[in-house]
Amino acid sequence: MPELWAGTDAGKAEHHCTVIDTEGKRRKITTNALSILTAVIMLREVQVPDGVTDTLRAALAEERDRWHRQVGEATRHFTDRAQEFIFTFRGPIGVLWMRYCGTARMVWISDRTEETRLRHLLEITEHFHTLFFGSRWRLRSRVRAMGELQRLMSVIEEEGRPPLPQSRTAPAVEV
Repeated sequence: MPELWAGTDAGKAEHHCTVIDTEGKRRKITTNALSILTAVIMLREVQVPDGVTDTLRAALAEERDRWHRQVGEATRHFTDRAQEFIFTFRGPIGVLWMRYCGTARMVWISDRTEETRLRHLLEITEHFHTLFFGSRWRLRSRVRAMGELQRLMSVIEEEGRPPLPQSRTAPAVEV
C-alpha cells in the first residue's frame, strides 16, 4: 500500500488539504528522467536535413522545439521538486540526488554547445536513472552507476568553472 501524506498551506487565505502519494512523486521523477533521455536522444539523432520541403523543415523544427521544451520542463521540475525527496534518500545518496538535479539544470541552461549539453545530460541521466530507479536486485550496476554519476558530475562541474585569475603582485600602498 502506498504511503500517503497530507498537508495544508497555512499561509493562504483559503485552506486546502492535499494528499500526496509518495509513489506518485516517484513516478513523476521517473517520467522526468525518461523524458530527458528520450528528448535528448531525439535531439541528437533527428536533424533537419538539407533539401527537404519547407513543410517538412517546419515540422521537424517544431518537433525539435518541443523536445527542447521537454528537457527544459523536466530539468526545471527536478530543481523545483528536489527537496521533496531529501528525506526519502538520506545521507550521501540524498546529496547525490540534489547534486544531480542542480547539475542537470545548470547543464541545460549553460552556454555550452548544444551537442555538449545533450551529451552531458544523456550521460548523467542514464546513470541517475539506473541508480535511483533500476532494479533493486541489480546492486552491482547501481553501485557502478553511482560512481560513474559522481565522476561525470565532477568533470562537468570542473569544465563549467571559469578560469582562475592569475596571481599578480599587489601594488605598494603609500602611506
